[in-house]
Amino acid sequence: MRSPALQLLAKLAALLVAVALLQVVLVGPMWHHRIWAGKDLRDFKACMARQPDVVHLCDSSNFWTGPEDADHGRISDYLDQQLGPLVAARLDGGAFHAGMYEAFLDLMIATGRRPRALVMPINLRSFSLEWDLKPAYAFEERMHQIRHADSVLASAAIPVLRTFQWMEGDTLDQQAFLECPVWLGTNQVGKVEDFDNPASRQPTPERVRNRLIYYYLYPLEKDHRRLAAFRRISDKAAAAGIRVVFYITPIDFQTGERHLPGQFLAQVRANIRVVQETLADHQPPVLDLSTALPSRDFATEDYPNEHLMEAGRRFVAEQLAWEVKRVLEPRQESRMRVP
Repeated sequence: MRSPALQLLAKLAALLVAVALLQVVLVGPMWHHRIWAGKDLRDFKACMARQPDVVHLCDSSNFWTGPEDADHGRISDYLDQQLGPLVAARLDGGAFHAGMYEAFLDLMIATGRRPRALVMPINLRSFSLEWDLKPAYAFEERMHQIRHADSVLASAAIPVLRTFQWMEGDTLDQQAFLECPVWLGTNQVGKVEDFDNPASRQPTPERVRNRLIYYYLYPLEKDHRRLAAFRRISDKAAAAGIRVVFYITPIDFQTGERHLPGQFLAQVRANIRVVQETLADHQPPVLDLSTALPSRDFATEDYPNEHLMEAGRRFVAEQLAWEVKRVLEPRQESRMRVP
């Protein structure tokens, strides 16, 4: 006859098994359906439904428009128009970063989707504290859902992971984020709260200068987690037979040089070299559009960023189209307009 303690353990084990089965049989399918009903997965289904040859994964630089634009087309729209018989579709969203792009690539591979090529921005600001460590831009749960959307079992685990807060990853809380040091090259020039606070919402020349430091003048390291994600994307896509065109998004370098003469371009170029060295064996080489456009092509509302006017978006699409054709049709030569 078993002892009361063993009987209790047996009952607990049976209860855990029953709960686990209910989680998989009932909760899993419910959450699986709910995940696919969310925007990220709806966008994925809509993108794949077009059976695209080329998928453009991008942040808000793809769709942000200027107040004077006659046409509000996205870069991906213009790219689709310029690729002729090839079909280009998009997966984009505000503050998307390499982690989101990798999650979508993982889902493509898991579900057997194989576009011929991916087009993907390397936005220099996405490596900054303002983007990389900002809690609102972490997207830890969204990446988990995308990456495991093909699995009902993984969907069943999401409520448990959320309940026990096991999906937080590397996300900082807001106060820890505000206390992170901000760097101008190798010199610490303050904390996030000195650069990103309610008072900074109204731009002044000094605040514009500070934002440029905050956005772009950090010293990029080769082990940066977002850069490591781009490296993994390159490797995973190659293994899956998918070509990837990486491009560094245009930035308003003229405004940067006006506020930080010499310093701005020097640090930006140093950071670009780190990107290029990290992806040195990727083919084709990273397309550098960082200084390809003058200030007039940027849709700046307050502080300089990567949002473009119509002429700028069309230019980027043109360069990407030439690069995609060169990758998929090797006899095609690349071409770039000098601003």
